Amino acid sequence: MSVPGRHVHPAVQPAVQPALAAYRDLSLKAAELDRAAREAQERAANAPRDLRREAAQAAISGRATDAAKAAQAIRELELEAQAAKAVAQGTEDALATTQAAVVKAVTENRTEWLAYLGGQGRAALGRMDAALAALDAALSDLVVVDTMRANVEKPVAAGGRVFAQGSTLAGQVNASHAAARQVREKVAETLAPLSRYGAKPEAKAARKVKAAA
Repeated sequence: MSVPGRHVHPAVQPAVQPALAAYRDLSLKAAELDRAAREAQERAANAPRDLRREAAQAAISGRATDAAKAAQAIRELELEAQAAKAVAQGTEDALATTQAAVVKAVTENRTEWLAYLGGQGRAALGRMDAALAALDAALSDLVVVDTMRANVEKPVAAGGRVFAQGSTLAGQVNASHAAARQVREKVAETLAPLSRYGAKPEAKAARKVKAAA
């Protein structure tokens, strides 16, 4: 799990970022220990069956099986499985504690953080609008260039008209225009709820940052 630092409000960075890093590390460790615990439990569960098979093979070879040693081996596998399970569960408990710290930091600063993200969203939409305008202008210019290319290569079009040929790119460019605008509208619609959070909470967040310094 990774959260870009530039999108984490300064007021919660000291609490959230270390907790998230610990949560990520513990998640990986918990998954590894859980797998080890399952494997240990599987070995313990299969031990009697494995012992029976080994005893049969020993008997065929004329050797006796030491029941006491076999029982001890099975008991050790059971204890190993219990210990592995306890360690895995303890790590899960630590993971839950770390998760609670992350949730607490987010919850306590949710309004300020959403206002912060709202500002970033508005700025990004402004950059997107500028990029789309530049893209529209460039594509329109390319259509004109292609139109001129077609007419210079063949000045007289069908029907005897001069410089009457259109660009073969026009359809694709129009589709690109429409697709880009649709994406922009979808982005704006998705981020619209952030408009509920104004700039006022930023002052509160700034005081938190100053107090934490």
